[in-house]
Amino acid sequence: MIPLATRTEIRAAEAAYAQKVGPLSQLMERAGKRLAERAALRVPEGPVCVLCGGGNNGGDGFAAAAELMRRGIPAFCLCTHEKSEGDAAYFRSQYIELGGAVGILEENSRLPADTAVIIDALFGTGLSRAPEGAFAAGIRLANASGVPVIAADVPSGVRSDGGCFSPCIRAAETVSFVRRKPAHFLADTYALCGNVIHDRLGLPGELLPSPDLWAMDEEDALGALPPRVPDSHKGNYPKVLIVAGAEGYAGAAVMAARAALRSGAGLVFCGVPRSIYQIVAVGAPEAVVFPLPEEEGAVSREALPELIRRADGCDICLCGCGLSRRGSVRDVVFGLLSECSCPLVLDADGINALAGHIDMLKKARHTPIITPHMGELARLLGEDPLRPEELPQTAARRIAEKLGVILVMKGHRTLTASREGQVILNTTGNAGMARGGSGDVLAGMLAVLCAKGPTAENAAAAVWLHGRAGDLAAKRRGQTAMLPTDMMDEFPEAFSYR
Repeated sequence: MIPLATRTEIRAAEAAYAQKVGPLSQLMERAGKRLAERAALRVPEGPVCVLCGGGNNGGDGFAAAAELMRRGIPAFCLCTHEKSEGDAAYFRSQYIELGGAVGILEENSRLPADTAVIIDALFGTGLSRAPEGAFAAGIRLANASGVPVIAADVPSGVRSDGGCFSPCIRAAETVSFVRRKPAHFLADTYALCGNVIHDRLGLPGELLPSPDLWAMDEEDALGALPPRVPDSHKGNYPKVLIVAGAEGYAGAAVMAARAALRSGAGLVFCGVPRSIYQIVAVGAPEAVVFPLPEEEGAVSREALPELIRRADGCDICLCGCGLSRRGSVRDVVFGLLSECSCPLVLDADGINALAGHIDMLKKARHTPIITPHMGELARLLGEDPLRPEELPQTAARRIAEKLGVILVMKGHRTLTASREGQVILNTTGNAGMARGGSGDVLAGMLAVLCAKGPTAENAAAAVWLHGRAGDLAAKRRGQTAMLPTDMMDEFPEAFSYR
């Protein structure tokens, strides 16, 4: 996985570098060289306009401009301040000594003629309020120019921990220093960052704190799939119990079962209300489908003894897909929470059954995994999941700790949080997945990947692979026409290294 760093953690790492290794000007010089290198790859002949703020980020910009001049690429700096301070002043003077010119950013400032690329070094990770004055003028100038922008660390106007102000830069590329930032991956800011390049700038790893915020990547996602061994049989692979479906919702059970089978399960047992048994048995012929007593077209409390018995022989139980909120479904969910011997995944109506009864989660023998979208999470908590000004990763961490669960907070750029405080950001998926049935597919996948290890990492891996399958389906069929069942057709490619 990709470790991420908050604004506070970056400041602490830089302070530790200055105390134990050397002056921060070393990091500034390396940052400038990396920015110059990226600009030179885009426009070997230039010219490049560098927008420089008054702080350390402006110093990165002046260091970049100086490096470009050494390479024979024309560079012109537009700055927010008449003077720079500290290390930034040193690199500003270097740039001027190399023949560089500095202009002052104003509302009517213009880019030099034929500018081919812009380096944005106005703000760094320290932004805490909306850009004003010369800073805002520089952002508007860059956005109106149509010229590609390379941002230093995060685009100006974007908060590195997440969220953005107006105006803000829309970058073609961002060069992230030391460690990647949450803003490079979060739903409301990742598109503003463009292609993200990372450079640790030679900062020793021991100066960085152990991360509790990550982004899932291909290697760890694929590594979570159950490995196939030549000398093996179906009993060597995950055995999954699924409790799903109701009258009118047979498809949810079919999709969850098929997704589990396609994700590497050895055996899938699927308990459904008697009235939809035949539909599900035909729709998922590889699963062991069995009928359950029902009430009002939904699983009844009389099904509990059979479900508990079957759970004893399984690695994990998935409950909730299309279960409905009828009859005694709530009693079924409560019974599984308190009596199920294997780890439990609660999805959809399995979560809805707990509204007003979140204390039931504490009765589970293993840490429950819950997969709500924001509407389901609001019903479960009885309040808006996001507090005013709260970052989504902070909310996910707070809720997982409060409920004592592994939380998969579904949405654009889904967040997975453990009860211990770890949060993992997803980086795959698209709007074509926003339709009924997508969650059932994810639930089936997630049950398999968490069967041998019910961890936040394995749950997040399922989310990532689900999103990749969705991206492949969108590429093949388009976001408008694709269906959740199309995503399962893409599993073979989604589960392969690129």
